[in-house]
Amino acid sequence: MNRVREIVAGVLGVPPSEILAGSGPADFAQWDSAAHIDIMLSLEAAYGVSFTARELAETLSIAGMEDALRQKGVRLV
Repeated sequence: MNRVREIVAGVLGVPPSEILAGSGPADFAQWDSAAHIDIMLSLEAAYGVSFTARELAETLSIAGMEDALRQKGVRLV
């Protein structure tokens, strides 16, 4: 389990095993706009990156978040 999925699981209050690459807001009732901002800000803090407003709005899946981090030079394990 990678750190992105652990962070998302922590924000949403679900087991990390429930977070899949294709998971997004439609998969969890608690993943509303406030939770999404919390997730993205937590990712910024964890990885030392900053997302643009556009990235915040358009990055709506775990795979998308991982791709956005890779584009910023983050090496995900």
